[in-house]
Amino acid sequence: MNAKYVNAVPLYRQEQEFERYGLHISRQNMANWTIQCADRYLAVLYDYLHKKLYGYHVLQADETPVLVNKDGRPAGAKSYMCYALSF
Repeated sequence: MNAKYVNAVPLYRQEQEFERYGLHISRQNMANWTIQCADRYLAVLYDYLHKKLYGYHVLQADETPVLVNKDGRPAGAKSYMCYALSF
């Protein structure tokens, strides 16, 4: 996760790097591990920040349309990323 999100190394390049060391770890496995890690550990942080937002007097939210490849909806369905700011 550090290589992907801090050092901006795509999973396919990490896969190639591991292969050079004789270790086969597919990018699909790494993607699944990233999702599981976020679900397990970052959900606690997300819940804390979500509760914290409601303690402010002003809350501004926005929805931005994004392309989502696989979420169970048909191709072309609208998906949104929501974010909130507080003051």
